[in-house]
Amino acid sequence: MIRLLALDLDGTLVKKDGSYDPRDLAAVAEARRRGIEVLLATGRLIGGTAPVARDLALTAPMVCADGATIARIDGELVHEETIDPAMAASIVATMEKAGLHPFVFDHHRVHATHAGEPVAFHTRAWSPDVRFYAQLADHDVVTMLLGLGEAAPVAAVRADLEREHGSAIDVLHFGFRTGTWAVRIVKRGVSKGSAVRKLATSLGLDMSETACVGDWFNDVPMFETVGRSFVMAGAPPEVVAKASDALTSVTGDGGGIAEAIGRIL
Repeated sequence: MIRLLALDLDGTLVKKDGSYDPRDLAAVAEARRRGIEVLLATGRLIGGTAPVARDLALTAPMVCADGATIARIDGELVHEETIDPAMAASIVATMEKAGLHPFVFDHHRVHATHAGEPVAFHTRAWSPDVRFYAQLADHDVVTMLLGLGEAAPVAAVRADLEREHGSAIDVLHFGFRTGTWAVRIVKRGVSKGSAVRKLATSLGLDMSETACVGDWFNDVPMFETVGRSFVMAGAPPEVVAKASDALTSVTGDGGGIAEAIGRIL
């Protein structure tokens, strides 16, 4: 029996126009009425996640920053897994040397140089609060790092980072529909999956009692951790292959949460 359900936000719960499907909202309410703990698991930072949790009247802690942060809806930290500041500074220098635009994430906002402003819209899915500076200062709290640029230098930076810091960081490499490419870095072992496991354990649940819904590469560790995983139609084939259940609802269009909860119930 499923007793905990983790929901991805963008493309899964949150439609591409920023709204929610009423069917999904009703299904979440019904799942909670039946005793299923529902939580959000997202790449978004705290400020971009808490309003959604409040909209759904959720009470469970939120998994933010792809698992680097677990926080309550009021912003209180429950758990954090951050990148060593000195290593973060070294990674930023590597990105800049390769011609990438580096973005530094803390628990609440994104930091970048003015040179990164033309591509900063890509980061607003993580947080609407993006700050720009003449140059990036060192940060004491770094949950994620993102480097944006063209395909070849992004791939080269990924290879360099894995070679130099692979024992301390996890690296994700992907492209946007705009043609911009990204390399995203978190602390080694950090993922939505590890954070959901931590919360399930705190509730005394076996992972066979957990489920999730998602649609993208950062959801794969969650798919590989929970007992039952649902993937939205239209997700990348490599992501679909990792889920236990394929949905008919298309990513960004809504309805997938209701479809998944209907199957669970």
